[in-house]
Amino acid sequence: KYRAEEEEFIIVQLGLHSVNVFFFKGDIPEFVRNIPIDLTNYNITLDERGMQSYSLIQYMEDRGMFDGFARDLIRELERVLTFYEFNMKKDGTRISKMYLTGDFPNIEKIISILQENIKHAEVTRFPAEHIFHPFTGQDEVQAYMAPIGLAMRG
Repeated sequence: KYRAEEEEFIIVQLGLHSVNVFFFKGDIPEFVRNIPIDLTNYNITLDERGMQSYSLIQYMEDRGMFDGFARDLIRELERVLTFYEFNMKKDGTRISKMYLTGDFPNIEKIISILQENIKHAEVTRFPAEHIFHPFTGQDEVQAYMAPIGLAMRG
């Protein structure tokens, strides 16, 4: 179950064209960063960028580009984590949890990759079991976590 209290954590909202990173101390947001994803770096044409999310990820996996994409994502997340922990906080603060959400296809694969590479934080999906919804699966709920959170906040 989700408990904010005074815990330091981040929420990573994954999308195909950008990643939003929200740093929290308890339930208070302290820092927000948007990381644009330039798909041209992976030799993906404008037509291919218009594909549905799942098709685009499958396309990247079929052509061996997904691992490079995952490495770049990890590098950018580590860069933002380092900035927050060592430049902003300067008090030994370490992020204890990283929650992933968003409409990124096959988010479980990204979670697995992040778990292998980010050792000091627990990496998991954002807990949404407590949200009653008309969607058929948890993936659909994860795609709408930001607007759901804003609506619940009032």
